[in-house]
Amino acid sequence: MYPFTTPPVEKLPDSDMSPRQESTTAPAFSSSTSAVSEKEGPSEDRMRRLTIRGIRDAESWRLVNGREFRAPLVSRWRSLSIQLQTVLHNLLERQTRGESLPPDDLVILENTRLLETFSLEIREALNSLRGPGVLREGNNVLPRSYSVAVSFLETVELNIAEQDLFRYLEGIQQVEGLLMSEVWVLKPMLELAILEQITNHSERFRSHRETAHGEESPADNRVTGFAPKAFQALRGLQEIDWTEFFDQNNVAERALRRDPSGVYAKMDDTSRQMYRKAVEELARQSLFSEEEVAKQSVFLAIRANSRARKQDLRSLNRKTHVGYYLLGGGLQVLKRRLGCTPPWKQRLLDMVLEWPEVFYVVGVEVMTLGFVFFLLYHLGIVIPLVPGLLLLIPASHAAVGIVNRLTSILVPPRRLPKLDFSEGIPLECTTLVAVPCLLLSEAEVRRNVQALEIRYLGNRDPNLHFALLTDSPDASERFDEHDELVGTCSTLIDELNQKYARDEHGSFLHLHRHRVYNPSDRKSTR
Repeated sequence: MYPFTTPPVEKLPDSDMSPRQESTTAPAFSSSTSAVSEKEGPSEDRMRRLTIRGIRDAESWRLVNGREFRAPLVSRWRSLSIQLQTVLHNLLERQTRGESLPPDDLVILENTRLLETFSLEIREALNSLRGPGVLREGNNVLPRSYSVAVSFLETVELNIAEQDLFRYLEGIQQVEGLLMSEVWVLKPMLELAILEQITNHSERFRSHRETAHGEESPADNRVTGFAPKAFQALRGLQEIDWTEFFDQNNVAERALRRDPSGVYAKMDDTSRQMYRKAVEELARQSLFSEEEVAKQSVFLAIRANSRARKQDLRSLNRKTHVGYYLLGGGLQVLKRRLGCTPPWKQRLLDMVLEWPEVFYVVGVEVMTLGFVFFLLYHLGIVIPLVPGLLLLIPASHAAVGIVNRLTSILVPPRRLPKLDFSEGIPLECTTLVAVPCLLLSEAEVRRNVQALEIRYLGNRDPNLHFALLTDSPDASERFDEHDELVGTCSTLIDELNQKYARDEHGSFLHLHRHRVYNPSDRKSTR
């Protein structure tokens, strides 16, 4: 585990020490002695109490592994969706009849579109829900991510703040780190818990009014005001930058950011997500947690850096990056260290990637001989030598096509990891964009120079430079009229450098390859 900066846990009053009892029904977020009130403000004592509450909640949970816990929550969500649609339909009918709706019901009706948006987001999140479950009353097991969301909302009484959630998760992960997928689905799980309370509140309020025959009572005033607070909490969730929140609160992500090469933290989100997927897959294939898998990859990168004495710089840069062990040539080293037991499909893919030449050549040969034997056997030819030789060429063509198709199925395409240069290109990554072209005519040269200028205007950066890589067409003589265009192109490039000299956003270059006489062709070629 990572060392946290949280102050040591102090003994709390008895009312705050008792673990919270989990319920199979949606909890009501009402005031309690264990809740951390927003009125306390962002004081250090309040932050400490949130962390302590997270520790107490995590210690009180009975985790269950090795089973699929998504189905109960999906079933629960379907029932809630039907209930929510019924509530909205009833409110709309009452409004259409001209009835006077209570303030809370008006708020719910006014935010119908918002509820639909949250419903869609929750439904998509449930499809990718993973992680251990928490045993609740009645031997019901629900995903831990949902239990985290419910417990946090009870603790803060629907007063959601990013810093509060950060401190609460800090306490949770001092007991056991959350999976990457659990941190990602925290937002929809929080939305689900709040929607449950909005729906239950509306149902309770309607039942109470029907029981009282529409008469006002003190109970009406006690429940009024919940809906605005709930929707304020939902909007607060929308304002949080969840990508940055994940980077700060996932223990495996923190480990990967210790990459000794410093490359991982500079990569774009898509590339870092590839690395996280690799960590998740390795954790499923081994007995190690995601955090431990990430730490092992960092350890191997650090060890490669300490052992690199006679290696060239390029090899050193590869082996001191965590990606080399998660996606590259060092993957097998990491798998052996973790004791991974991949499924048979993954083993087959690993064999293909480890010996690609053997797979391709032997596959084509075996497939070719199989085709020839199959055809000759069914033709009943006793002496298959000559017919077999004649069939080798068409059979080999068919075998190559089949092996190519099998290769595309077994080895799916994969994105190349990229650095994030959205804020600019650093000095150590200075780049030259070279555009090849032929010097055919002056008009063609001017068009190519103009196109180079357009590329520059769309990609201005001090460490990004542009060049025309020109060639003259083949000719019988070493020099001809096309070579005069070299000077024209260089002049136009110089004019561009003078035109944008004050911008200090990169430069223009002209790189030309002169023809060389080729005795075999008896002409000058590029």
